[in-house]
Amino acid sequence: MEDRELVLRFFAFRHIDRYVEQSMSTIKEFLDLYMKKSLAFNDEDIKFLKIIFKETLELAHSIYGDQPFKPLWLDETQSKRNLIFYKEYYDAVMVGLSNHRDDIDILIERKNEILKATEELLMEDKAQIFTGKGGKKEDIQARINRFDRMLSQIINSRV
Repeated sequence: MEDRELVLRFFAFRHIDRYVEQSMSTIKEFLDLYMKKSLAFNDEDIKFLKIIFKETLELAHSIYGDQPFKPLWLDETQSKRNLIFYKEYYDAVMVGLSNHRDDIDILIERKNEILKATEELLMEDKAQIFTGKGGKKEDIQARINRFDRMLSQIINSRV
């Protein structure tokens, strides 16, 4: 069921700005609400959402390789280290990349810049919102917005 939760998180968190904490006390309630609303999706909606998910997942693999949701960064010995899967990191990568599906060619072309910038983003993450901490709306928005901003800067930078 965890794979289904990840798909749900992707689609729901693309609309995290609609989460109103007063009416829902937890993120679980937000996810449940999105799941209930998805029951009304028609075949065309589902087809469109499948395309978005597939394109985004393929883009994540094109940039980050065969384990795109296990963050890489330098440890104290300055060697690359592949860590465990983090849902929080997955959220940021998937939602951030889905926001830039129109720029797929640029993102793939600038893969090395993205890898370096992602590493820097993770190294600067003292609050650990990308790697397990921060389940509040503000934390989710912060990690998605930081990742999204990083991608925007790379897309808009002149080489």
